Amino acid sequence: MSLWGRKNFGFEHKNAKGRAGGILIAWDKNKVKAIDSRIDDFSISIRCTSVKDSFKWMCTRVYSPIDASSRWKLWEELRM
Repeated sequence: MSLWGRKNFGFEHKNAKGRAGGILIAWDKNKVKAIDSRIDDFSISIRCTSVKDSFKWMCTRVYSPIDASSRWKLWEELRM
């Protein structure tokens, strides 16, 4: 399998529920090293290190639900 014409990539995903909620994060392993990941109900976060300069950073992808009560749950996830 290749992505962006490269075979050396990593990814994390959360499956959709019905027609909503799928999330994907993908990265080039030649440029980014994933240290840790967290998959919650409405988000995925990856703690990363840049291969070039060892800079540490966090990447988070979010799926925002439509109903208000679930949106509050999303905000609670992001606070953790």
